[in-house]
Amino acid sequence: MSETFFLGWSNYKDSYCKCEPDQYMTHVVTSACVNHKYQDCVAVCPVEAFRELPTYLVIDPDECIDCGACIAECPVEAIFADTDVPDDQENWIEKNETECVDAEIAEGDSPILADD
Repeated sequence: MSETFFLGWSNYKDSYCKCEPDQYMTHVVTSACVNHKYQDCVAVCPVEAFRELPTYLVIDPDECIDCGACIAECPVEAIFADTDVPDDQENWIEKNETECVDAEIAEGDSPILADD
């Protein structure tokens, strides 16, 4: 990504997002990803926001630009905007935030775990 893109995104967030500083909306991977780890979402992410763990993916909230491209690509419907996460999955908001820190950037080339 170019520096111009990131500067433009920063200006967009600062000008148009109606949220507190450092509280920009992001997307969250939930438990439906566990033991599936489809990579379709990784392929469409323009900023390398996905991180890879052994049996699922998470999204780094500091990298996610809230484009939403990943939502439609997930075949198990595991990705939500953080404001739309189902009540029984809200613990995944923090799980994404904490587990992304030490996880590798997902490249989209890992084997899918689901049995088709």
